Amino acid sequence: MGAEPAFQEPDVLLPVHEAEIRREFAIKIESEIRANPRTANFKLNTAQVATILSVPLPALRPGGYLSTGVLSGELYQRLTGLPALVKHSEYRWFILGLANIQKTEKVFQHIQAFFGKDWLLRYRPYLLNPQQPGSSDKVWNMLCLNITDYGWWRCAKFGLKCLGIRPTTQGESVVILQLNWVPQQEMDPKKVMSLQGQDNDFDKMVECAKSFHSDGSPDSIHELPEFSILSGHLIHVPMPNPEAVHFKAMIGLHWAMIVVAAFCGGAVAPRLLPDREEFHVGHENVDGQELRTRGWAKAHTGCHS
Repeated sequence: MGAEPAFQEPDVLLPVHEAEIRREFAIKIESEIRANPRTANFKLNTAQVATILSVPLPALRPGGYLSTGVLSGELYQRLTGLPALVKHSEYRWFILGLANIQKTEKVFQHIQAFFGKDWLLRYRPYLLNPQQPGSSDKVWNMLCLNITDYGWWRCAKFGLKCLGIRPTTQGESVVILQLNWVPQQEMDPKKVMSLQGQDNDFDKMVECAKSFHSDGSPDSIHELPEFSILSGHLIHVPMPNPEAVHFKAMIGLHWAMIVVAAFCGGAVAPRLLPDREEFHVGHENVDGQELRTRGWAKAHTGCHS
């Protein structure tokens, strides 16, 4: 068997070829919510437009989680609740059982916008189980990163996209991950967005995705060239078949949140990042909770970074 490929050209981070379809959905969603007297002043903000540009199209079509067929009041609650998926629990809610279950309960349902109800029901016992806290403390919900990489990952400087699972032999598979740097944009996630007209904000977000890709999806740590890895770099992770399926699901969840964060300023905006000082000084500092987390990972996997 030949060597595993080390690189695959990355895709545009947003489905820009569907931009006009998604713009029409955004206009209809905004209009539907504004038709309700209680939300007559509603305008889509940056985080919500990034979500509309990111979710699978079926989520926007009739019967979808964000379709205009949903009662306007419920649609409003869903749209205003979705950004909490990115903000929730200091980027830790999907890692190692460190979540606050009460906070998770409030935002968990919104995962349907990205993955559908079946996914929600399948992973609810792991990610939201008050009878068994830490049910997601599994090898398939873990990554072993050095401290520097962990800081960049944690603050959305890059994400890992799952390209698929390749079966091998004897009940094992290889999960193929692709490293992708993401834009670091200074913007307010709550900024009201214009959807039409000259120089509108919707087009600017789409153009940002296009230009970032055409520029080669550059890394955001260019001041540290010795650490530079190109977007498109592939990582091959062997694991048993049942764990591979779950690992793919968790990577997909994190990737979806990273993309939304990148295009609404969540990668750098204080509103969507933790407030503690470690997150704003190059991530050199490691707090006690992080050290305990790393110790837990080593104890369960023999992982050494």
